[in-house]
Amino acid sequence: MGSFKITVVKVEDYVQQKLNKKLQNDLKKLKMVKEADLECCAFFHLRKYQYRDSSWRIFARKYTRQTQHYIDLLLFRNYKPRISIKLKWNKQSIEKKINKVSLKV
Repeated sequence: MGSFKITVVKVEDYVQQKLNKKLQNDLKKLKMVKEADLECCAFFHLRKYQYRDSSWRIFARKYTRQTQHYIDLLLFRNYKPRISIKLKWNKQSIEKKINKVSLKV
């Protein structure tokens, strides 16, 4: 782990732009068959991206007392929650997105 610093804005950009494409590729390669697999794949890609900056931590299915709900992925920076991610498994809409992507290629 180096001294490279990843900002919150960089993580948000990664989630919005690159993570979606990586998850679609995982689905094409049959690495995902249910929502729990989606969570694991997203966790893996985020961990791989944030490995360079040791100030980031990722928690899966973290319970919060404020909302009294479980959050799929919660990203902490310097022990403070910064980004929460709610993942949804909707196979039909994911397949439509994959078809659109494959038509462009």
